[in-house]
Amino acid sequence: MDITYIRTRIGWVYLAAVLDVYSRKIVGWKMAQTMEAELVVDALNQALAQSECRKGLIVDSDRGSEYASNMFDSLLGEKQIGQSMSAKGHCYENATMESFFGTLKREDLDRIEFSDLAQARSRVFSYIEIYYNRHRIHTSLKGLSPLEFKQNSHLENRIAPTAQRFSKASNARIGRQEKAGDKVPRPRPMVASSSYPLESCSSAELSSVLHDPAKDNDSYGRSKKEKVITKIKSSSGVY
Repeated sequence: MDITYIRTRIGWVYLAAVLDVYSRKIVGWKMAQTMEAELVVDALNQALAQSECRKGLIVDSDRGSEYASNMFDSLLGEKQIGQSMSAKGHCYENATMESFFGTLKREDLDRIEFSDLAQARSRVFSYIEIYYNRHRIHTSLKGLSPLEFKQNSHLENRIAPTAQRFSKASNARIGRQEKAGDKVPRPRPMVASSSYPLESCSSAELSSVLHDPAKDNDSYGRSKKEKVITKIKSSSGVY
């Protein structure tokens, strides 16, 4: 578990996420305009609601005050969950979570200027629930996405990627020529918000990202794409 900052026009907003180290799947997340204990408690509750809480479960985090709060400690005690914190000055113990936040920002968030919390939350939902958990391949999972890895984990050969999968991973790396700090996003499926696969998604305020497609058109019946094209033509003197 960890918290990251996301810049918007109204100031910083905060994302708390819970990552399953086994599958690399984000099993819970929460966003808010304030960084308080309730933020991490809600994120963990969300993860527990959609994941089986087995005996011996351990939650690892950094030494932030939110994770040392009475509210968070009470939740761990109620669910009989063990707590592990990074040793003082040992930031690499939380490297897996930091790696996810770096990937999220490099591949998606850093390219966008958000107006407010609602817009940032909608984008985070799209990246995590539609792309990252379902489609993004991981070398640590032998070319599978977190969801595919979980679905195949009951097999005797838990990781049995096909040659096509490895080829897909290699071609993606070569085609992008990704370097440190590169903000070019990975190719990812475009899914209309009205078609979001809600099954197996987290319950991270779905109402904030679902919308009425009819509202995409203006009073003249023009779509958002048509309005953008019209604006470009008008500003360039071609109309």
